[in-house]
Amino acid sequence: MQVAEIRNHHTILFQVFLISARGILGGLFLFSAAVKIVSFSNFIDSVYQYHIVPLALVPWFAFAVVCSELFFGVLFLFNRTARVGGFGLSALLILFIVAIIISMIRGLSGDCGCFGEMFKSKIGWKLLLKDIATCTCIFGISQIKVGE
Repeated sequence: MQVAEIRNHHTILFQVFLISARGILGGLFLFSAAVKIVSFSNFIDSVYQYHIVPLALVPWFAFAVVCSELFFGVLFLFNRTARVGGFGLSALLILFIVAIIISMIRGLSGDCGCFGEMFKSKIGWKLLLKDIATCTCIFGISQIKVGE
């Protein structure tokens, strides 16, 4: 195998990796939004338990989170819009990270509400580190376009 063939082979593998990673991570947010839509009242309760958003705004904030996950999750899937989608998803994750940190400082340890009633995760270090890692991956992947 010649050097040019090896580079081409690695480039194709890298492009497959990027497309797969965007599909998995974008799909994760689409799935999360879908689960929240199905049990929206439970998600409203999860948002309320953080005691960060004023009570009157909790349903609107919950709605905005779900819409943002859907919107930016879809944008992240496509090459032309991956950068904007990644920026939006990273911003959402930073918002979630701040909420987790505030809750940990306050001593709260309830369910995060990430995936509704389907998969429960407790507020804590494990969730915080997972969100930081996910944010880092999404932001990094969003900066690379397939085919460049």
